[in-house]
Amino acid sequence: MTTCPNFLYSGPDIPWMNPECVGINTLPPRTHLYGYPSETKALNAEPLDSPWHLGLDGNWSFRLYQKPADLEQGSIQPDWKDSGWDCIKVPGNWTMQGHDFPHYTNVQMPFPHQPPKVPEENPTGVYRTRFALPDYWKERRTVIHFGGVESAFFLFCNGNQVGFGKDSRTPVEFDLTPWIVAGENQLTVVVIRWSDGSFLEDQDHWWMAGLHRSVYLRSTAMTYLEDMFPRGELNQGLDAGSLEVEARVSFAGTTEAGWKVGIQLIDPDGNRVFSSMPLEEIPLAEQTRINLGH
Repeated sequence: MTTCPNFLYSGPDIPWMNPECVGINTLPPRTHLYGYPSETKALNAEPLDSPWHLGLDGNWSFRLYQKPADLEQGSIQPDWKDSGWDCIKVPGNWTMQGHDFPHYTNVQMPFPHQPPKVPEENPTGVYRTRFALPDYWKERRTVIHFGGVESAFFLFCNGNQVGFGKDSRTPVEFDLTPWIVAGENQLTVVVIRWSDGSFLEDQDHWWMAGLHRSVYLRSTAMTYLEDMFPRGELNQGLDAGSLEVEARVSFAGTTEAGWKVGIQLIDPDGNRVFSSMPLEEIPLAEQTRINLGH
């Protein structure tokens, strides 16, 4: 029987062996968007130069445990002494940085076939880092983005459990706003190598483990573009077309009305092909969808 530390999860089902649990407190999947403070910066399309982007890639503190049950409860606390831990690069697999080992699968799984159960001896890596938000991020919303984590993980911010993510090859995001404090903040990520998702990721490949894609923070206003769905069509002569964009706008607790949304279509040479003017006013609601077209 696999044991689970109660500071990770105390429910009846262990999340990394429950196919019905694909995440806890994760944000809905979305179109990959970056925010900019001006049209000029948006047209430059350099996300790393945006003041609303803060990268967390680099050296993190790291310790590998043999199984989740071996974790020390204090290791998720901000004041835990990790100065004696190893240093690991993010993004990167711990299996390629001197910890554990990669495993190649052609036919044979690296553990017995008993879906959705995985072994109790399940390598578990704990990552720790610290960051401070810019002053101009105050009164805004802060989201953390994990580009890829193999294969399941828990996130803690300043000792508080933020949520749980699963799926080694797709991004996972969480809203950190409720747990952010002024000054320095501390993050702990507990990564569990094998999960029920491993049975779906058992194709001809190398098994790795860890934070293998970029981790960053992004800032949005309390009223923000959550997602967008562009749909383009060409006529049969391929000399004219139409564009429709569905914008999903969310209001994070704000009651301020009068927000507007618009779109512009720019060609590769920087020429404006289409602009939705006048702008469409957004109805004030928790979440609103609005269609813009040409």
